[in-house]
Amino acid sequence: MKNLSLNVLSHSDILDIDNTSKTILENVGIYVNHPVALDLFKKAGCEVDEAKKIVKIPRGLIDECISASPNRYKYYGRDEGKSITLTGDGSKTYYAPLGIATGITEYNPKTKDFKTRSATLNDIVNMSKIVDACPSIDHMIQGVSAIDIMAQDGINPYVREWDAMLRGTSKPFMWDSNYKYNEDAFKMEAAVYSDDVEEAKKKPFFMNVSCTTSPLQLDYALCDLCITSAKFGIPMMVMTMGMAGTSAPFPLAATIAENNAENLAGLCISQLVEKGAPNLYGSCTDAFDFYCNSSPFGSPEATLISCGMAQMANFYQIPGIVAGCVSDSKTPDQQSAHERTLNTLMTTLVGAGNLTGCGMINMGMSHSFEQMVIDNDICAMVRKTCEGIDVTQDTLLEKVVERVGPMGDYISEMSTINGLGERSCPELFDRHMADEWNGMGAKSTMDLAHEKVLDILANHQVMPIDNDVRKRLDILIKEADAKHVKLQGKA
Repeated sequence: MKNLSLNVLSHSDILDIDNTSKTILENVGIYVNHPVALDLFKKAGCEVDEAKKIVKIPRGLIDECISASPNRYKYYGRDEGKSITLTGDGSKTYYAPLGIATGITEYNPKTKDFKTRSATLNDIVNMSKIVDACPSIDHMIQGVSAIDIMAQDGINPYVREWDAMLRGTSKPFMWDSNYKYNEDAFKMEAAVYSDDVEEAKKKPFFMNVSCTTSPLQLDYALCDLCITSAKFGIPMMVMTMGMAGTSAPFPLAATIAENNAENLAGLCISQLVEKGAPNLYGSCTDAFDFYCNSSPFGSPEATLISCGMAQMANFYQIPGIVAGCVSDSKTPDQQSAHERTLNTLMTTLVGAGNLTGCGMINMGMSHSFEQMVIDNDICAMVRKTCEGIDVTQDTLLEKVVERVGPMGDYISEMSTINGLGERSCPELFDRHMADEWNGMGAKSTMDLAHEKVLDILANHQVMPIDNDVRKRLDILIKEADAKHVKLQGKA
């Protein structure tokens, strides 16, 4: 069998969830806290209670918006050779970090222990650089917030975080979007294209993200980002983060249906502004753990929800992204390896368009650079596993087997020599025999990962930014600083 696959939802299950989601939006409605978004829905024929800010969306309009949303689009890298094409057909899975952390967990190779500290702006640069160097991590998602500059007077931390990723990688990236500075970020993108606004709209290399509020709420920030992103041609990811049993219903099916409804409502805003606006259907929805009083990413329930949401995105033929390669462990350890291998493999098998999670630990509250390069190996091995076995006359090699016969070997056969490049070859996971491994220093996976991180940070060369572009970006950052001060009422 070639190209392994898995379904956690049958086709009839998907139809039932789709119908339930649309019934929720038609009959219950969704809270929309944005006057322009309310007006868009009203003009499109929705029932709008302006006092309560509740919008009831007819399923016909939902279907129109789904049809208008592109099922594939190019997500450009600053280096066009690192661009990727996002699709809603389940044919390929891309891997990226997860973006809600405030800490960096560092490994000490001498003491073999870990220590977590607050994240800095330079960590965003370094994380981006590691992503840039890892061939199986396809795009960058801002993994941490720059705590060191978050409260500095006169400093706009959001555009600096955006700029940190631009400096650290030439792959596509997603920042911790702030609706107040979306236009500033777009101007910075246009600066990379020599202030050619139309070129920036045609070749977006960054994406916006905002989360729904479960149950059934679209806040001002999400609505505003949907509206302005559609105007600027910036891909927009609407991310659901409900918790089954608290902010979402206890049964996983009901959680998927409700969060699917939230996602479709957000998509509608983008399409009502600009038909064909690029959307990314996102979910980091999980199930609350009543035993530990926590919201785990690495649980079987969270994995099943991610698989279900990925199947819903593919059903609508909208590019999607779900949580995967994630763990609740506090360090890169056995628990981390078990949880992230399970949820990476399952979500890839169901055809998730993108997985967000590489490098994260501690329920997303911290990132480990060593875990990031380990995840690069995990993702490569999952991809190889999901290729399955290609059974053809060319791969069965009947004539070769006949020629070699009993007592022979295949080491010198051309089919062996030509196929060597197809074999998996992890960089950090060791496959040597014990004697050879001991002779190489008997290094653990963590020690090898730490060495790899140090090598990347010291030697990996990121595609440089043109000097004139750099000067223009610095001017725009200063302008965004002044805007930030004014909005904070400190002018």
